[in-house]
Amino acid sequence: MAAAEPSTSLPFDFLRTVVAQASDDSPPTRMAIEAIRTAPQGEDRDSLLMALLTRPLAQSAPEWLLAMAVESDLNREPRPYMTTDHMQLTRVALSHAACSDDYRAQYFRECTDARLGVLGRREEGGALIRAVVAELHRRSPTGLSITPELLTAPTPAQAVLGERGLHENVFGAAALDCLPCGPAKHDGEEDIEAWMERHRAASDAWDSMWTGVLRAQAGDHRRPLAWSAQRPATDRVVREHLLGSLPWLVEPALLEEVATRDLESFARAVLVTRISRSCRDGLTPMQARERYADELTAASQEERDYVERFLDEEMQSGYVQSMACRSAVAWVERAGKQTWRFLLNPGEAQHFGRPREWLASQDLLAALGARFAIISLTALGLWEPDTDSRYPVVRDLGWLQAMLVHLPEIPDEARQKARLVVQETRRALSTWSPRQDYSPSHSAWEESRRVKEQINTIMPLVPIPPPPCRADIRLPSAPRKTSDSRNWPTPTRTLSSRTWTGTRATTRSSRRPCFPSSPAPIESPSPSTTYWLATPPRSRHCLTSRCTCAGALAEDQTCAEAG
Repeated sequence: MAAAEPSTSLPFDFLRTVVAQASDDSPPTRMAIEAIRTAPQGEDRDSLLMALLTRPLAQSAPEWLLAMAVESDLNREPRPYMTTDHMQLTRVALSHAACSDDYRAQYFRECTDARLGVLGRREEGGALIRAVVAELHRRSPTGLSITPELLTAPTPAQAVLGERGLHENVFGAAALDCLPCGPAKHDGEEDIEAWMERHRAASDAWDSMWTGVLRAQAGDHRRPLAWSAQRPATDRVVREHLLGSLPWLVEPALLEEVATRDLESFARAVLVTRISRSCRDGLTPMQARERYADELTAASQEERDYVERFLDEEMQSGYVQSMACRSAVAWVERAGKQTWRFLLNPGEAQHFGRPREWLASQDLLAALGARFAIISLTALGLWEPDTDSRYPVVRDLGWLQAMLVHLPEIPDEARQKARLVVQETRRALSTWSPRQDYSPSHSAWEESRRVKEQINTIMPLVPIPPPPCRADIRLPSAPRKTSDSRNWPTPTRTLSSRTWTGTRATTRSSRRPCFPSSPAPIESPSPSTTYWLATPPRSRHCLTSRCTCAGALAEDQTCAEAG
């Protein structure tokens, strides 16, 4: 509530109007200064203070007036949902030409981290920005590695980066440089299991920290991406979060750039797969290098160093080599589940049950999905069943479904290979229940349900072709009846339905056989007689009611296959 104006002063609204056109030593200015000196704190006094400091006293102001402006912001009660209240008076006072460096430094030593971020915005003056940068460096620890505790008790740099619209110097030269580093490496003395557990928790905290930073800097993601370009570990995390954690907040042009860069890394996974499989199939690492010399020469130095790691002697062990042989498929598997999940399925990006609004257009998302599907065709061609696994894992349906949905046209080879992936998945599902001695948990039941839904989505896209009909198979015409036809062997008993296995059929009951165009000799029948035919049928099912093979049966006689 606004405080009552002193009875000896003019109305504050009148004074604000007058000082807007007055000079620094004019009577209206002096009258306004005296009114402020004796007036209690309130919105009217604050508005008159702002008018004085931005108009007649913009170049010169008494120190007590600047201090009053700062104190007014500090003493103001915070408004709901406004943690920093923008601090307009403090920003004007501390960036004022009459404000001394000592006063600024004293204020910053006492202010909170959140207020420090508010005062580091783009619109602030050079003196104020330099003071913010100096104070941020002063209060930030150096060489600090990320820990889960820093998510609940953030460092000053984390708090400052929660503010949008930061000045370039505050954003890059101070806040990002002062952020905690990645998870600490093993020191060689700590118990390895304890370190791994701590490292996993720190890695999760590292991801969460960068998710918060990128969410707070929505609309300005190029700056953290440019800053991380010289820091490979950070660059990987930033790019993965832009693609997989909040792609709906990324500018369309930048989203396409990051997605394109990510797809380019697939070629390295393909090269690792092919080189590792050549070693698995008998080549030595040196021979593998020679076979893929052109690909290695065309790759960058970073990519060559990465591939060379898989040619080391210790990387030729069974488990490690099997993982390397699956690199290309593992790349699309991980991308479909994590980094490309929302790009391939925009409808899954929801907030409290409502679809999120994307900055990128639907056409751009569809184009990116098609590009992912095209490289997935290469991964599908390199896919191999996990025949050596004792407990098969269901893991390849997600990216396979995304590929089939986003491909403009599905090649026949891809349909056939996709059916093999589904077949392998069904085999893996069949092994789950027998090895469980207890009722499956809800998560296992949910996973099984999800897999079956994916199969139901995939199979209509890659249907099994129907078997060819016997009537559609062109057989050689039966020879016309001549004098030589009586030389054909005549069976001494009739045959029934036959079970075909390769090129032979076994008799079971009385029906006449269908003779081939060039019959082979038939031995005397017995209950287990096996007849070898020169040209066996290519289908086990005849969809017609009449047999037309070689014209051997009468008009009213049904085919033994159909019977």
